Amino acid sequence: MRPISKRFQTALRQSHVMRTKIDVYQAGHLVYEDLPISEGNVTLDDTAIRTSGNITLHLENVHPIEQHRLLFPGNTYTVERGIVFPDGSEELIRLGTLLLVDTRVDDSGGGY
Repeated sequence: MRPISKRFQTALRQSHVMRTKIDVYQAGHLVYEDLPISEGNVTLDDTAIRTSGNITLHLENVHPIEQHRLLFPGNTYTVERGIVFPDGSEELIRLGTLLLVDTRVDDSGGGY
């Protein structure tokens, strides 16, 4: 169980705005903060202390050279999810750090 505040617990029981944040690291250095995603899933296995997931990125407005850096095998992605409170503040819970092992690119022809 990951620790959350009483405010977070209360907000979960009401209508709220969900927030997801993914940061990308290469060799331990932050290379992209708050990665634009369109969908994804994260599976937590507390018995094996393992996290896995699939992320669909929305990179239409990210320069192709930067895209290559983001999709480099061996990168790690920190995944957080939480709530945006009515006052604009956020509480995020780290779901895990994922190691990039496989990528697939679907180029729609838009963007750069």
